[in-house]
Amino acid sequence: NNTDLNNSNSYYLEFDSRRDNRGITISTSQANSEPFGYKFRIDTTNGSVTIADNIGNCFVINSKGPSVSLQTSEGSGISINAKDINSECKGDMTTHVYGNMRLIIDGNLNITTKGNVTLDTKGNVSISTKGTNDFDSKGVTNVTSSAKVAIKAPSVDISG
Repeated sequence: NNTDLNNSNSYYLEFDSRRDNRGITISTSQANSEPFGYKFRIDTTNGSVTIADNIGNCFVINSKGPSVSLQTSEGSGISINAKDINSECKGDMTTHVYGNMRLIIDGNLNITTKGNVTLDTKGNVSISTKGTNDFDSKGVTNVTSSAKVAIKAPSVDISG
């Protein structure tokens, strides 16, 4: 084969400690009908490690950040920057917990949805607050129970 080899048509391993872009690179190509190409780069100049394919999936550790990010070619990903975590899901997201799940928040919790919210449980639901509970409905509010409904309060104001 008389093909001139270059970075786009061969596999290569590079160790570079001389230039402004010091690091180690391992790279593959698609020259032999491989379905994807991959690159693993340790960038000692900028303090990062990147693992990526040629369709846009990547994993990056930035030691200077400090940050860690994971991104798919479809745009879903997780980014951890110092003390903050951001995630974006372009499709469905499922979390299956086989034991107990605890969510502890020292600040506020804001939930915004453009669709419906369904809470389906085989057990009890308990809401406890030391402040005010406000339920503001712009539509119909239905309360359906197959058993007794109890409201305990010093006074109840129902107006319409």
